[in-house]
Amino acid sequence: QDLFSIGSSDTKNEEFSYNTTAAIMPSSVKYSFEKETLGHYFSGHPFKRYSQELASIGVKPLNDLDEHFNEVVKVAGYVTAVRVLKTKRNKKFAFVTLDDGAGSIDIGVFADLYIDVEQELVKDVVLIVRGTLSVDDYSGRKIIADSVEPLDAIRLKHKPYLSLNVENNQDFVEHLLKTLQANKGGSHKVVLRYKNNKGSVAHMEFSDNYRIKIDDGLLDMLEQTPGLTSYSIIY
Repeated sequence: QDLFSIGSSDTKNEEFSYNTTAAIMPSSVKYSFEKETLGHYFSGHPFKRYSQELASIGVKPLNDLDEHFNEVVKVAGYVTAVRVLKTKRNKKFAFVTLDDGAGSIDIGVFADLYIDVEQELVKDVVLIVRGTLSVDDYSGRKIIADSVEPLDAIRLKHKPYLSLNVENNQDFVEHLLKTLQANKGGSHKVVLRYKNNKGSVAHMEFSDNYRIKIDDGLLDMLEQTPGLTSYSIIY
């Protein structure tokens, strides 16, 4: 039987089965496949999973900076390009391009700061940058960085907690415990908000034995956890 014979009269009574139990593909994997096969993101942007978390610590979207020229701003995004140059005194500095899905911007990381953050300036990682927004003759705008930090360092410093929201799904707890067990050993507490079918809401904070590390591995697992309505990372 070939592709073109499917649906013909001599096969109309055949039964076809479909896999309805396949695991949900994490968004990070989906976006990676899209970028690899299409050369760009199609269904969304990988920064989306961090946007709400980082907005809570004052990070501004890159398409919302026009009113803040000559001010100190805090921005974040995926590193899409790194250009390392040298001064006349042979000191390294860099221009780093950040993309948050809403826009992009070049970040100037000059020699004094570059020495401290050189190892962080790599493509496809999330960086949080604080610096002064200024006019750029070529791109229209740029930021001269005062500080550059990876997302892991921000989480380690501020120790946000993971808030999970579940509605009327008692089987969720079993799946959740497996997820937490696989990510134990961190410094972040876990809080569960459960709402039953009568509208009653219960809050539960897990013990220190279930302190976890918040990273992309955990977020991928949460996206695949049956019964989870939503999650938030709260600072």
